[in-house]
Amino acid sequence: MENLRHRVSFRPLRACALLAAAAIVLVACTGGNGSKQNGNVATVALTAGEAPTYILPSDPNCTATNHYDLRALLYRPLYWYGGVPGKEFERNDELSLAEPPVYSNGNKQVSVTLKDYKWSDGKPVTSKDLKFYFDLYSASKKDWGCYSPGSVPDNIKKVQIKDDKTVVLTLDQQYAPTWFTVNALADIAPIPEHVWDKTSADGKVGDYASTPSGAKKVFDFLTAQAKSPDKYDSDPLWGVVDGPWKLQKFDPRGDIDFVPNKNYSGPDKPKLSKLVERRFTTDQAEFDALLSDQSITTGYIPSQDSSRKRQVTDQGFTVYQQGNFGINYITLNYHSNQHGPLFNQLYIRQALQHMIDEPEYVKVAYNGNAEPINGPVPIKPANPYASAYEKSVPYPYDPGKAVALLKSHGWTVKPDGVSTCAKPGTGADQCGAGISSGDKLQFTLDYSKDVSSDRSMEAFQSSAAKAGIKITLRAGTFDHAVSITNDCKRGSQDCNWDAVGWGGWHFGPYPTGEDLFATGACQCGYSDPKTDKLVAATKTQGGQQAMTEYEDYVAKTLPYLWLPRAQGGLNVVRSDVKGYDRDKQSLFGYNYPQYWHF
Repeated sequence: MENLRHRVSFRPLRACALLAAAAIVLVACTGGNGSKQNGNVATVALTAGEAPTYILPSDPNCTATNHYDLRALLYRPLYWYGGVPGKEFERNDELSLAEPPVYSNGNKQVSVTLKDYKWSDGKPVTSKDLKFYFDLYSASKKDWGCYSPGSVPDNIKKVQIKDDKTVVLTLDQQYAPTWFTVNALADIAPIPEHVWDKTSADGKVGDYASTPSGAKKVFDFLTAQAKSPDKYDSDPLWGVVDGPWKLQKFDPRGDIDFVPNKNYSGPDKPKLSKLVERRFTTDQAEFDALLSDQSITTGYIPSQDSSRKRQVTDQGFTVYQQGNFGINYITLNYHSNQHGPLFNQLYIRQALQHMIDEPEYVKVAYNGNAEPINGPVPIKPANPYASAYEKSVPYPYDPGKAVALLKSHGWTVKPDGVSTCAKPGTGADQCGAGISSGDKLQFTLDYSKDVSSDRSMEAFQSSAAKAGIKITLRAGTFDHAVSITNDCKRGSQDCNWDAVGWGGWHFGPYPTGEDLFATGACQCGYSDPKTDKLVAATKTQGGQQAMTEYEDYVAKTLPYLWLPRAQGGLNVVRSDVKGYDRDKQSLFGYNYPQYWHF
């Protein structure tokens, strides 16, 4: 899966992970006998082990699954990217909820004008709904899983309603319009103030959110309601939407059913009578259903079953590979109670990276369906941002270099044993700050279990042992991996974790790193003043030079350990599903079921 910690639309959501397993897969339920049984119904086969769990934009885990497979279907974001073949990195003005933003005052102010959309209850979507979003976020930002210090709402000094459709945002400084539109405005979706601005289930809607204290009470009430997903389909709070779909049924352990929003104002009105998202516990369960259940006419081929492609096409499916614009990595806990000082040493991170054989993992763990990651910007799919330095593979697999790095910094290397620090201290040839004589080079690595991750992590464990680096693996659920990743204080019980692999990050069309590498962003204790400065430049200056300087420095200093990124898996769709082209070329996670028909 992927937590992307991918923020609402583009981060990953540290959650959606990221999609470390196969990417979100879109499935239409028709064709053959299935079309006769189910009528004009489409079924989305969610990646095994993944399913939406939270309806509010404050999503505490900030996952891509919650955003793309639930919220984006119900609540439209201000700006949409993708959906036009060949123009994935450009804003899609047709599907955007607002007119193009207008920047002024040296890019310190931006005006956002909403188009003429209506909520599903017939009320217009207005500036008040947009300000309501900012009011809730500002009053409770530390409780939003996608919050990153310095980003929204911190970088907005004032939100002023100009008229019923236009909001003027005064920013705290100059920002590059591309960055602010993609990484701030595109994450924002107006929410129904006329339904949600209340502090209790039986209370009246008021103007509570207009004050910080009142907004906090409203947020606390909404949060309490959002913790009951079994009531998502019956609670009137969630029944008012402005997107193309409405929730009909939400079974926390079963299918999630959507029906068309009859009052949807957008140009892409649904053609289906129903959209169903189906859960699967394992990739094999999904694949077995794909081959045997006539109600499923599209899905994905798990990487371990890629050799069975012919069997799938023989049943009338078209196989395609969807791009995946993101990175995969292992998060290191710089504040770990037992092993934080190890991760704070660049040479140790370099040694660890030299023990990760990415080309081999691509071949063996992913059956060729992945791309190596060398830094904070993906090399593939092709994009305008990847630098020459990243393409040069700064840290290739090289156990000899790893051993040499450790020996040159005072370690007694014990292949297939546990290396120990022989020269404590902070000198150039010593182990480094916080590492004592006799300290062992070992740590525990928790990860989200799937076939590809199992193979990758076991291979990493084996190769690291050659340098006397002992890695204890603990495979578990995605939810567990996400839950233990936190920005803790060393010495606290929350800091008993060492390293976690839960999937990575899915980018939007401008792959900056404020939500990954800026101080306070990673939930792992990483902080580097130069990284902060370079990240800030990508936000304020924009342009290729700022992006290159940032990505080259981060690629060199290794805040995380890079791993291969799965490239969308082998997705399949039955030939009688029309209007599916947008999904086949989607890079940023958005789904387009409103265009599907049979």
